[in-house]
Amino acid sequence: MKKFFTAKTTILGCMLAGAMLAGAVAQAREPNPVWEMRRTVVMPFGQHRVTLEAPLGMCFLDESQYLEGAMVKHMRKLGHDADGGNLVAMFADCDELEKFTQGPQLAAQTMPGLEPPDTSLNYQGSISWLAPKLGRAPIGISEYLDMREKSFRDDMKKSVGNYYKKTSGGKGDMKVSDNYATRLLMGAPDQYIFDDKATRTATGVSIGYSAEFESEYKKYTQRGAVGTTMLRNFPVEVSLSSSGPKPKSLDKVHATLDKFMMQIAGYNP
Repeated sequence: MKKFFTAKTTILGCMLAGAMLAGAVAQAREPNPVWEMRRTVVMPFGQHRVTLEAPLGMCFLDESQYLEGAMVKHMRKLGHDADGGNLVAMFADCDELEKFTQGPQLAAQTMPGLEPPDTSLNYQGSISWLAPKLGRAPIGISEYLDMREKSFRDDMKKSVGNYYKKTSGGKGDMKVSDNYATRLLMGAPDQYIFDDKATRTATGVSIGYSAEFESEYKKYTQRGAVGTTMLRNFPVEVSLSSSGPKPKSLDKVHATLDKFMMQIAGYNP
């Protein structure tokens, strides 16, 4: 999500949530096999194709569906505006994503004076292609990670500031219809606490972060991690975050991200 060798940004600060939606927790239900099919996608990277498989229990957003497509396009534009490369895929908890797509219908069915069920995407992530115009990197993954490791923490701290500015101070609404919108929320840059140093594996460099902030008199907690790897010699950046009433532990989110990068790098050597 940056120009290769120069600006380095990410969507790590973003939290997606349905506007006007709060409070209610969805009841547990059996996994929907239709949504489970969304765990794997194959997409073009230049003249090449890459295979991506979402972490267990997570599904990719489908740009051919109106609401999901609008969300991806909104986030892609935000990435471009913040010098953030090209967002190629977003994924979220399958159950949350299923309910998210029902948001407009649930809002329309809610009686006046009552709040619709919560359709927030509390557990979600993204994959961005860094500097598509430059194509494939002329170096291998080990050399690329060597290059990124030392400055990665500072790069990610700077990216929070970039996205904070582009969201008009941590808020951004995406209108879906006359009576329904989605909202992006993030804390101020000084509310993000990063690990002391980046984590290095054979297939990626990553760093964990946490944030606690308040918006419209509500308190939010976010824990996440962001990393970089290569897919067929294309540098990519991957983010994963958990928020909501019961966010996952930072260790769990960070471990899931590192495992995910190892998986997709292995699929696309």
